[in-house]
Amino acid sequence: MLRIIRNKFRRHHRVFIYFLIIIVLCVFIHSNLNSGQIIAARDPIAFANVFQKINFTRLELSDVSFDTTIQPYTGIIQEIETTVESITNNYTINTTTSMPVTTTNPGAYRVGHVHSHLWRSICTVNTPSLVQHPLFPLWPSARGHPEMPDELESVMSDPWSAQRITGLLYPPVSGKYRFKIYSDTLSEFWLSSSEEPGKTKLLARNNRNIIHSIEFEKGPLIPVSKRVHLRHGQAYFFDILHGVNNAGEKRVRIRWMLPRAKIFTGIPKTAVSTYLSKDDSLDPVARRYLLSSASLANSEQVLKSARMYHWENKNFSKPFRPYSSYNRENLFTVKFANRWQIMSVFKECEYAPSYTKKRKFKRFEGVHHTHYTDVFPYDESGGKWWSENAPKPVDAAGNAVVSEKDVIDIVKKFMAAVEAEFPGEYILANVINLERNVDKEYGKRFFLELLLIETRTKQLQRISEFVYQLKSNPNTLCKPKGLKWSPRVTVNVILTTKNQGPWVIHYIKNMAEIVHATSDDNVHFIVVDYGNNGVDVAGEFRKYNVTNFTIMKKEGKFHKTLAIDEAAKSVKDDNSIVFLTDLHLNAPHSLFENVRKHTVQGKMTFTPVVFRLSKCARPDSYYNTTTASGFWEGFGYGIFSTYKSDWKAFGGVNVTQFKHKWGGEDWEMVDRVLAKGYEIERIRLPYFYHFYHDKTGMWNQA
Repeated sequence: MLRIIRNKFRRHHRVFIYFLIIIVLCVFIHSNLNSGQIIAARDPIAFANVFQKINFTRLELSDVSFDTTIQPYTGIIQEIETTVESITNNYTINTTTSMPVTTTNPGAYRVGHVHSHLWRSICTVNTPSLVQHPLFPLWPSARGHPEMPDELESVMSDPWSAQRITGLLYPPVSGKYRFKIYSDTLSEFWLSSSEEPGKTKLLARNNRNIIHSIEFEKGPLIPVSKRVHLRHGQAYFFDILHGVNNAGEKRVRIRWMLPRAKIFTGIPKTAVSTYLSKDDSLDPVARRYLLSSASLANSEQVLKSARMYHWENKNFSKPFRPYSSYNRENLFTVKFANRWQIMSVFKECEYAPSYTKKRKFKRFEGVHHTHYTDVFPYDESGGKWWSENAPKPVDAAGNAVVSEKDVIDIVKKFMAAVEAEFPGEYILANVINLERNVDKEYGKRFFLELLLIETRTKQLQRISEFVYQLKSNPNTLCKPKGLKWSPRVTVNVILTTKNQGPWVIHYIKNMAEIVHATSDDNVHFIVVDYGNNGVDVAGEFRKYNVTNFTIMKKEGKFHKTLAIDEAAKSVKDDNSIVFLTDLHLNAPHSLFENVRKHTVQGKMTFTPVVFRLSKCARPDSYYNTTTASGFWEGFGYGIFSTYKSDWKAFGGVNVTQFKHKWGGEDWEMVDRVLAKGYEIERIRLPYFYHFYHDKTGMWNQA
């Protein structure tokens, strides 16, 4: 008999296995159904306590749509009164406010309410583009702590808006929960493993977005979370991000599936609360909480900079040794070679470009008589997405690139002259940067930044100097008379502002990053402060460990040119640089060194061209999570540097004709600068951005 069974099993073993699996599954399903009935029967309070007056929605796990229609549950649930104590068990109850209080942040909790922050006039392409905005997360257009309706949801009233909803979540029972996010457009739900925002993890996400009727997806779609264990009596910090552009419903809703439940249901307002007693961006405790959530990790992403790009042509020439780890951004870390010794090789020649001849200019004519500088190697200033708001397509183009052939020719001439005078003392390691300015009448001016090896010490050294190639003598380089820059000259950075507190803080943070990254002690900030939403400007400088600053307090109507004039007059050293800046910037670490290189006393002023970002654009990031689109602000001259002695010579800004308005004051100044025979150096400065911003309440409108 056993042999017969064995033979049949061998011939039909797959049938036996399938039959056995079916039996096991049936037993398992039957067991779970009975278990659920027993749990509901034994503990109806634990099962039904939190569902008082809540409409249920039958949402199966397989449903990953974003339908927001509420379907009432028709089953019978025993109605049992829900109390604050039942939700916040194990928390101390404040006897005066009846609100749960913990030792972490006493007095902060309002059950049924959440923190709601709203940003208006903002475009959200993806989550990184939201958190990269300078006013996020500390400076919303509006903030409050609204009471939730029957469940955890929030609705915005305007297009081009973004919201952040935060608070604490109180699980009614211990066990494994699942969460589902509902919205038409981009949204995320983050949940912490405790009250601490820093422990949040992304649980759910809608990656769908719409801009100008164009639908697209960014990042992975996670409509339903994995199971996460939550404990009754423990509060959990949650964070909801949601962006709406010009299309889509402006609502976001979070629902949960309780332990042992089969459907997603609304999170009752008795299960949420606020967590800050003072929701104020100037409050240090609030700042810490608002900034510490892991949902903001994208704000620390690596933005593209010049350090990413360098020349790696190993076939430049046989004796040259390329050191590709050095580039425009970090060349400042290399000490200077003996400038006097090396430049003594070249004879001095007159430098008076044909385009700097003194003459009178008609009103606003001067801007059409400036010129751009060509560069080598490619600096990523080109290849940008052109914005529809650009004045003309050329404003999306980057700096013209000098041909490698011309670079080799000039560098060989330079090194040959050095070798003839100091044989064997210097070897070219790499060409870091070359800039060329062409004067069709007299010749070509070059700014060479070379990495050299001093053979005696075997040390890497840098040379950053101007040379000239006369049209009348192209085989020889000379040293242009009077064209010498100072690497350590003080730069007096001038900023004028009113009612722009959040942007002032962003500006100070950006400038502090530059100062500390480059260890630059010769930068002095002068801020003319007409009042900035209660922001302590001096305190913000100290917060970021910047000590070299002057704050000039002003009252009354904003007077931009007068403010600039008074700030410039406060600079007593005529041999230092005055640098006018704008507020809504993101500047590269090379900013102040570029100002020094291109500002030469008695000869040259500098107006670095900024890339004006479009509404939906952000600075380029290394992993392309954010992308810069817009145009180079070729007709903007407001960002301007000159020596104080030259500022006095051409008269500075026009205080009389541009009193309580702006627009044209920079062009008028350009006329006078050129009329005095100064050169205006123009270069599109890579990674130098101007953010799109709402102009409501600015300057004279405030």
